[in-house]
Amino acid sequence: MKKKCDLYYIRNFISLIHCACITKQIHNKNYKILYLNYTWINKEVFLYFKNFFYLYFDEINTFSFKSFDYLNSKFLKEKKIGFINRIIFRSKNLIKFKNKLKFIEDKYIVENIFSGGDDFHLLFKNKKKIYYIEHGIGNYRDGLIYKTKKLLSFINCFLKFLNLLGFKIYYLKKYDFYISVLSNKIKLNLNLNNYEVNYLSTRKKYFVSVLKNMSKYLKKNIKEDRYKNKKKIFLNISGFKYINHNTSLNLIKKVIKKINKNEIIIFKDHPRVQQKNIKLKILFKEQLKKNKIKFFEINNNLLKKLPMEFLIYFLNTKKLISSWSTTPLFCSILFNNKFKTILLADYSLKFPEDFEAKRNENFYNIVKDNFKNITYL
Repeated sequence: MKKKCDLYYIRNFISLIHCACITKQIHNKNYKILYLNYTWINKEVFLYFKNFFYLYFDEINTFSFKSFDYLNSKFLKEKKIGFINRIIFRSKNLIKFKNKLKFIEDKYIVENIFSGGDDFHLLFKNKKKIYYIEHGIGNYRDGLIYKTKKLLSFINCFLKFLNLLGFKIYYLKKYDFYISVLSNKIKLNLNLNNYEVNYLSTRKKYFVSVLKNMSKYLKKNIKEDRYKNKKKIFLNISGFKYINHNTSLNLIKKVIKKINKNEIIIFKDHPRVQQKNIKLKILFKEQLKKNKIKFFEINNNLLKKLPMEFLIYFLNTKKLISSWSTTPLFCSILFNNKFKTILLADYSLKFPEDFEAKRNENFYNIVKDNFKNITYL
């Protein structure tokens, strides 16, 4: 007899935590299988927490597969590869991806798919519902900015027809729900895969419960007692770039005004993205020393690869000063009213790090109107 199952595929560690909480929020008796791609998740970190995540999943399968988002890839745009060739690339990508999974179709009835991207939801024919798991701000931002395109809908119908004829060709498929932390504040449906998709809000209590249990698990082996009685502030300057001395110094002066003398700064880099702000960080540290403000940087090999949202909870931090990212928005939702979030929006919007960051300007007013508990600088 076939076993009913739910399938999970994640894109980063915060979406792994997200999926764990969803297993409790969407409560059912289905067999829960997690697929984890080491291209997106650090192997060393996951192996450390693997036994912990068996509290939420019945089976965990790991593999390495480098999958590109071919329709939006900067590489393909630079190479000027046409739309049809992108469809072909993405179709070939799906075949290779499915071979990596080694899913035994005769053994299971797929009831629900919780996907973090890479077209994972297209690999299975028989299922009831498809959920997209939020792993950052990008999809929500772009889903509100961009509208459904009729030409793309027409092309997609043609691609579906080719699949009915037996061709294995990539096409856009509608998600039933977008599972989101951000939708606790932004109550708007969004455009995803050229379809309007309803959101399903992740409940705070389930997300925080996973953070709490994960902290207990980590504290058995790691104790971070530095400045235990001090009030700690996380300073997130990932996504910032050094412009010139005066411009960067003005930013630092703004930040220092928001720091009290009894507080200590914690620097934490992005767990995956290579930093381009070394000069800016050096200038920050020089000015903090000059103003007799204590600071330290997370250098522990395990801790520095974990998401900041978790470390804020783990270290019982009460304040975050941050560049534009998902982290300040998530924290303003997940943590209580005593937690203070400061978003350095002006510098982020004036000096975007890349072509994706430029789109944040179109999203800023929506964020400011809905996240009233954030201080904007």
